[in-house]
Amino acid sequence: MKIHDLTKRGAALALIIALTLSCAPGLADGGGVRVGESIVINESAQKQAVEDELGSLVPLGEVSASQPAVDDGPVSVGSYETYVGRETIIPGRTETGIALQAYEANHAAEEGIAPFTGLPDAGKPFTPITVTIDGNVESYPHWGVGDADIVLQVPNQGGGDTKLMFVFGNTYPDEVGPARSARATMVPVAAMFNAAYVYAGQAPVKGHNIEAESLMRDYGIRGSGKSFNLLNNPHLSERVNFAVSPVNLSVHLSKVRDELISGGVSFTKFPFLFTDEPRVSGDSATWIKFHHYGEQKKESDNKKSRASFYYDAERGGYYHLNNRDEIDSERMTGEKILFANVIVLRTPLKYQQYGENIYVYYENHLIGSGVAEIFQNGRYVQGAWVRESGTSRLVLVDEDGQELKMQRGRTFIVITNAVTDVLYKN
Repeated sequence: MKIHDLTKRGAALALIIALTLSCAPGLADGGGVRVGESIVINESAQKQAVEDELGSLVPLGEVSASQPAVDDGPVSVGSYETYVGRETIIPGRTETGIALQAYEANHAAEEGIAPFTGLPDAGKPFTPITVTIDGNVESYPHWGVGDADIVLQVPNQGGGDTKLMFVFGNTYPDEVGPARSARATMVPVAAMFNAAYVYAGQAPVKGHNIEAESLMRDYGIRGSGKSFNLLNNPHLSERVNFAVSPVNLSVHLSKVRDELISGGVSFTKFPFLFTDEPRVSGDSATWIKFHHYGEQKKESDNKKSRASFYYDAERGGYYHLNNRDEIDSERMTGEKILFANVIVLRTPLKYQQYGENIYVYYENHLIGSGVAEIFQNGRYVQGAWVRESGTSRLVLVDEDGQELKMQRGRTFIVITNAVTDVLYKN
């Protein structure tokens, strides 16, 4: 359900109780800006409306380079500019100040526990698979996402354009989509989970850093039976009639998995560490939002790449509000997708003009270390990420320099540079 529907249901009458704006000058406050004291809406009424129907979330506010985030900002029910409460902008940094250690090259996987979620293992042979997924407005709702262990938003082209990736490592749906083409930014993702990679062609570029299949060879994905270009394997996908073209290419994921098993392709598990104790340290962060700009700050962000998250305390996880102002759901079942962990990996991006397009790649192809912004249990802390090589696992590090213990469940990871604005509400 979109916010525009709130007015139809009369919910707006319960939301806007008083509006008292003061003109005090802005005051820097935790990376954000405080602008006077304002009483904007009845927040308890809004919270109840949200809980009554998870699809009726209020989208978070638009921030431009000349308009920093503010407390208690304007209310315009029925538009993306609606926002409520205090926001803090996290300073964009890629280099971590945390004292890093020598972390284990790998952990032994817990018996009977899925390595990416910490939930009970489905008892199937471990065949991790990553798929490039379209993230444009027309592509929602996705199918197969209900079985994904990890969802990632990754850079796709210049200007803050992004795509998604799904990672499967426990349950494997028959169909997944809509599949799209590979980029150089996606190959390190498949490598850091030691996963097969499914994609529909690649960008028509030449050059080692921006050519996806060149990087696949470097990291042992191509030539090992782990890469599946759907354009060369038409039996592994089809155009479906329940979605609009071109965002209607469906991957026969069960067939991909069968080919991996029959081909004798083996995989080493790269498990996360998990805990059953909720996070209690850090700032309160029950709303999170992202504004992607790409190479540099502009007057406005890339609207197609907008993302925000709402924390549901009763369910102990975050719902992803996509660029359609809707909570992500599984197209086949209508299930709302809940994430136990939301992680931001900051890394420098490089841009290269090729023809009329600007293509992007990670400066070090996600090798080395950087800042990680960690959201768990409605709390935020700044940590770090570490990868020793192009074929090693992703190590997430908490605020104390220890390997992060993940909450059990799905994880959403955003990979971006220091230019992207990441904001949360206190």
